[in-house]
Amino acid sequence: VYDTIIVGIVEISGGFIDDDQIICNNAEAETLTSLSLPTVSIADFDSPLLQWQKLTITGNWENILNANNANYNPGVFNETTDFRRVAYIEVENETCEAYSNTITITHLDAILTVSEPECIEGGATASLNVELNPSISSVSPIYSWSGPNTFSSSLQNRLLTDFSLSDQGEYS
Repeated sequence: VYDTIIVGIVEISGGFIDDDQIICNNAEAETLTSLSLPTVSIADFDSPLLQWQKLTITGNWENILNANNANYNPGVFNETTDFRRVAYIEVENETCEAYSNTITITHLDAILTVSEPECIEGGATASLNVELNPSISSVSPIYSWSGPNTFSSSLQNRLLTDFSLSDQGEYS
């Protein structure tokens, strides 16, 4: 009795997803888009199933509930997070999977401070400061201060000299 067994290699690719993003203070991230879809090397298989994952604080990848399309909208969140997409197929009770590239959405906190004391005497100098956390060397932020009396500045840190009653108010 002779039997024939066909042995083949199934290759699956995870495809590629769009680049890293930087968002500030409770902003909504852009949709994570597919630059190339996952593929399977043998035509006998359907398109792979998809599942988006995020990296947890504990260092484990976690499936994102109901995130199983080519693209994913992460919405609003408040922490730096890594994402990837898993493509998988079932072959005779075995799961074959591949991963897309990993992208990072970096969440920046902008910390605004005004120099002490909060009670500024007329003629004194006050300073406005902004700090981004974390600091990212590859990013060149654009600063835009505005305030009372048509005040505006594009400097990260600005001194307000000879402070007077017409300078009091809200600065942002």
